[in-house]
Formats: sequence, C-alpha cells, structure tokens
Amino acid sequence: MKNFKEMVYGNLFEVKLKNPKEADLNNDGELSGYEITRGAAIEKSLKKQGKLEEEEKKPSKQDVTEKDVLNILNVQGGAADLKKIKEELKKIGKKVPADKDLKAMVGKIKTVTLHRRGDYVEITGLNKKDVLSKMTKK
Repeated sequence: MKNFKEMVYGNLFEVKLKNPKEADLNNDGELSGYEITRGAAIEKSLKKQGKLEEEEKKPSKQDVTEKDVLNILNVQGGAADLKKIKEELKKIGKKVPADKDLKAMVGKIKTVTLHRRGDYVEITGLNKKDVLSKMTKK
C-alpha cells in the first residue's frame, strides 16, 4: 500500500517550481505538499497574468538574428527588399520566418529604415534626418 503522502498528494511532489525557495514558507529547506500546491497555484496565476518570466529560449544557429540581417544589407550595398533578404537567409542556412515576423524583426533594428518603395536601408553613418526626408519626398 502507498504511504499516506503519496495517496493524498499524488504526483504533486513531481511538480517543478520555478522559485522553490519562494514557496518554502517555513524556510526549512523542504517543501511540504501544501507549499508545493500553493507555489504551483501562484506560479500558474502569475503566468496567466504575464508576470512570470518564461524560460529564455536560446536561439539556435538557424534562427535569424539582427546581425544576419545587417550583414545581408551590407553585402547588398546597404539596401535590400524583403524578398532578397529572405533569399540570402536561405543561402546561409537560416530558418526563414514568415513575412510579418521578418518585417517586425527588421523594423526593430534601430539602424535600418524602410524606404517608401519597399527596400530596407541600413543607415549607419548617414545623417538620419537627411535620409528620412529624402526617402519620404515624392
């Protein structure tokens, strides 16, 4: 027959808490069934509210980085459209994200701006005001 704790708490002792020290209410270094249950419920609630940080996903070698995009733009003479960026990413063996995800990523790069005709322009070393004013004039 199972011992009493196993019958009452089932597999609660297998729960992995992100902050087990925070769940230890009496600071004895061991978590009771109550402390595990309470800690799991609090973490679940925080996760729903978006206040609990998820484990950071480490980028794989195939994930696209800002550095990859900047290198492509530099090789292309400082500017390229989304189609060309995607082609070059495939050539270097990167996972090509969906258009909207790639646009969002490139849009977050502070040294890259979108030309009115659709090219992404790397503007390091250029006077940003002049570049923007020339690009928005028709």
